[in-house]
Amino acid sequence: MEILAVQAMRVLDTETTRKGDVVKKSPSFVIPLSVITVLATALLLSNKARPDQTSESTGHPSKPYQTNVLVYTVDYASQTNTYRDMMAHKSDINMESDVAFQVQKDGSLKGTAPKATGILRYACVENLTNGTFDPKMIGHILHDASLSKKLQDNLIKLALTNGYAGIQLDFEQLHPNDEMPYVHFLKSLHQKTQQRGISLSVAISPSIGNDQLEKGIGDNADQVVLMTYDYSYPGSHPGAVAPTWWVKSVLDYETAVIPRDKIFLGINAYGYTWGNSKGTAVGLVNVDKVNKKYHATEHFDTVNDAPYSTYQSNNKDYVFYYENQQSLTDKMNLAKAYGLHGIAIWRIGLENDELWKAVEAYKKQSLESSG
Repeated sequence: MEILAVQAMRVLDTETTRKGDVVKKSPSFVIPLSVITVLATALLLSNKARPDQTSESTGHPSKPYQTNVLVYTVDYASQTNTYRDMMAHKSDINMESDVAFQVQKDGSLKGTAPKATGILRYACVENLTNGTFDPKMIGHILHDASLSKKLQDNLIKLALTNGYAGIQLDFEQLHPNDEMPYVHFLKSLHQKTQQRGISLSVAISPSIGNDQLEKGIGDNADQVVLMTYDYSYPGSHPGAVAPTWWVKSVLDYETAVIPRDKIFLGINAYGYTWGNSKGTAVGLVNVDKVNKKYHATEHFDTVNDAPYSTYQSNNKDYVFYYENQQSLTDKMNLAKAYGLHGIAIWRIGLENDELWKAVEAYKKQSLESSG
């Protein structure tokens, strides 16, 4: 079957990718993630005080929200629509994070800064080896004082040499025994970035229950990007990529351990289509093409606040979950309701007009409320 999908760019463990071009490892058997999330959230939230939250169920903050829009970029040379979309929507974007750099096992960095766009830029640095997230490699560095210092110095040099306003770390799949060394690494790095006037940002996957790690990250970063997507993923059963109820439960937890005005809410510009095998990532820009090509029947999942469609191809049944203006607006409204620093879109080049309409409404309401 020919699917109008974005190119898979990563394989994690045996099957891991980067968000949105992405696949997660499919275990041999799966306890439904929805069950785990609901039980864990209910248990934790029933016993945890939230001094910075009001009693309202939506978590309305006492101070005004911000509507910063950060977009992730990838290699302009191979993804020409990235630069095109950046320029077309420059007025809606506050900052970009260039996903262009990888940590090497000796503490050096690999990668080339893309051409400047005139937008405030961050250098996004990942723990990748041959395109795969490598927890062993970064763990070795975190436990070695000399390599840690070398990596910190190289991160500072990267920002200063290329005119980056900040550094964003996206170190994924850390082993449990590497988590606190990572916090210590961030604390030391943050002291250095503050001295140089460089902002430090950290991207994290939601991890309800890991207070010590996430509080440590929140205390030692200027911004924290919550990667609130891939609730359903290629190795799971078909479902919403970022159910609104789940995003809200994540925010209930995360705003109790990380200052809300440091948080960016992750917004996915992609969906997944599932057939008889694992799902395939599809950029929102291709949603209409897929639905039209396969004469899909469109639906809306009211429980998870997500559009989806069903269709057949080569005598196989497919379920395709994605986002539309309504589902995106509902998640962006949560960013405002919780008083977050802004939203972070993974990634530019995958999005469609419906996403930009939601962004425009998100920013417009901020202007109207301040006026």
